[in-house]
Amino acid sequence: MHWSRWEYWPPGVIYLPVVVYYLYLALKYRSLTAITATNPGLAMFGLSNEYKSRVLDRIADRKYVAPYCVIPVTDIPGDRFNLALESMKSYNLQLPIVAKPELGGRGKGVKIIKTRQELQSYFLKMNHPVILQQYIEGSEFGVFYYRIPGEEKGRIFSITRKTKPSLTGNGEDSLGTLILSDEHIIGMASYHMKKNLERLAWIPAYKENVKLVELGSHCRGSIFFHDRDMYTPELEERMDQLSKRIPGFYFGRYDIITPSIVDFKAGHNFSILELNGVTAEAVHIYDPENSLFYAYKILFQQWQLAFYIGYLNAKKSYPQKTIRQTLNILRAMYKESGKIVEV
Repeated sequence: MHWSRWEYWPPGVIYLPVVVYYLYLALKYRSLTAITATNPGLAMFGLSNEYKSRVLDRIADRKYVAPYCVIPVTDIPGDRFNLALESMKSYNLQLPIVAKPELGGRGKGVKIIKTRQELQSYFLKMNHPVILQQYIEGSEFGVFYYRIPGEEKGRIFSITRKTKPSLTGNGEDSLGTLILSDEHIIGMASYHMKKNLERLAWIPAYKENVKLVELGSHCRGSIFFHDRDMYTPELEERMDQLSKRIPGFYFGRYDIITPSIVDFKAGHNFSILELNGVTAEAVHIYDPENSLFYAYKILFQQWQLAFYIGYLNAKKSYPQKTIRQTLNILRAMYKESGKIVEV
């Protein structure tokens, strides 16, 4: 990790000022748990560790959701593989698929499964409820949306393009040297070196393209860019229509993939992979061009919005969770997600 690149610092370091700002907002709105009313229609108000399928299930227009099924935990681990095959057939899912834990975040436990052998191996390691979701080729984006209670129209707060980095060989340098020489991926060099340990000495041919990343997760090596050119009235209208049909949803980030940028800007031909609620980030802050001070400006803005929306919803008789209820939810969720293993 390069400490000169703040976007790769540990979250616990980056978020210290945000915690202080959170406490300021709690004083301002006279509630530590106002955000539990921000998305009253979501069972756990849209925490990043909420069960992913429960949130996806609430999206009414299914043509905009990437097909998925849920594989629960069984008494015999080997049964999960057979159950997965049956469920994939029932839901018309074809290999390759994306397997990911129902609970958890930051790419932990997520894997693209290309063969039946990989699927069987995945379930031997993963003793948690799992989503199997159809793998879709295309461009991936994070679209952060919010709507103020009482207002007719919601808005797009930010759009982030998630780029999966690759390297181009020159016929002379090894893969390890190419990784250390690329200014965009140097911040995650240790991660890329570890993931490519067996081929670091390999010398790619001249102009040979070498993929380093398969998943659109920042902590798994993808690079995020603030894509201002993607903003269109048509896309904002579509996101507003989809969001208003989710009962009790006002604030969060859609992770989306599309095979056509032109279609996406026109507000159609895309698939929602996940929907993250109140603790979601406007991930355009991780654009390498952005300073840490800019990131704090955006994070403060989004938390201000989350508190304000929760405050207004609470006035509309959507009850906030108590501090004890909130702590119990957090404790149970993070205890469970902390057991998830890397695959």
